[in-house]
Amino acid sequence: MICESAREVSLQRKYQNQKLRYSAQKKDQSVDVDFTD
Repeated sequence: MICESAREVSLQRKYQNQKLRYSAQKKDQSVDVDFTD
């Protein structure tokens, strides 16, 4: 049970990191269009 919640927390963190990176990319889109990850 503790393991499960910890995994969920890490997943949420990863998701938020992706969202932050995505928004940052969208901001830079006007400057540099080509993004390859």
